[in-house]
Amino acid sequence: MTGVLPPAEEKARSVQRMFDRIAPQYDRVNRVMTGRRDQAWRVALVRRLRIGPGDTVLDLACGTGDFAEIARKAGATVVALDFARGMLLQGAGRPVGVIAFVQGLSLIQICSCRPSHLCRPPWDSLHYTHN
Repeated sequence: MTGVLPPAEEKARSVQRMFDRIAPQYDRVNRVMTGRRDQAWRVALVRRLRIGPGDTVLDLACGTGDFAEIARKAGATVVALDFARGMLLQGAGRPVGVIAFVQGLSLIQICSCRPSHLCRPPWDSLHYTHN
């Protein structure tokens, strides 16, 4: 190992390929590793946020759409964004209403001034394709 990290674009492509490759087993592995608690955590979050009819949810780094599905079942309109097409294809097979699955990269950073606030990056740093 040379100790030199690959360029950011190469690293991102590598991570994207990895998630595309593991997508078919991703949900099953999560259920086994957490004893199915992963679903309970998501349901608890939807309840805590009081997500329901009339709400719009943007699920960033949505993976296969587990959280998006639970939010949709609660009555919200959901846009699920992930950069790994394989994960999105797994999620698109879910039998729950309409969830907009969008392939893209979310670049959101926490502001140093107030940890509870999210900052939107410049629009030119957002790249997506909608299929």
